[in-house]
Amino acid sequence: MKKFAVAVFMTLVMFCSSAFAQEIGIYETAWQLEGDTYNGLLIIDNEGGGALRVLVYDRNDEITKVVDQRVRGESRSDGIVILGYEPKVVKGDGEYIADNFVLGKNGRKAVVDDAGNKAKLEMRQVGESEYREIAQKYMIEGDGGSGNSGGNINIRKVRSGNSSGNINIR
Repeated sequence: MKKFAVAVFMTLVMFCSSAFAQEIGIYETAWQLEGDTYNGLLIIDNEGGGALRVLVYDRNDEITKVVDQRVRGESRSDGIVILGYEPKVVKGDGEYIADNFVLGKNGRKAVVDDAGNKAKLEMRQVGESEYREIAQKYMIEGDGGSGNSGGNINIRKVRSGNSSGNINIR
């Protein structure tokens, strides 16, 4: 199952590197919950389907888990909801509860997992000129196609909590 999740993520990464003209939405996300920091690369196609890779950092800024999940967007009267489903832990141990992003028409953004945990969501669109660099931050050993010969590539942590509304990349 882990190989399938990685294959789905890699297919979307490769597809997106040449598909910006086809209205692909690519976003970098960040949130904090119970002392952990979550950074995600969200890829949505023009039909509302896609994938989300999440890196989970502990209090010591160490990656404890990498998770791939499928997503689908739904338009609602008060905004857009991006529902995560079929989460697969591709690095690390344990289970993972699917993430759901709530993007209100009022500008508020939140992440609510399937267990009901809520957090403020930071989210920014990734442009075509920076996509390859951003995508490499989310590659892990075994993804292939990244030129990676020994583990994670240039992973920079994204901290949430920036009052300007932008995501701080570290």
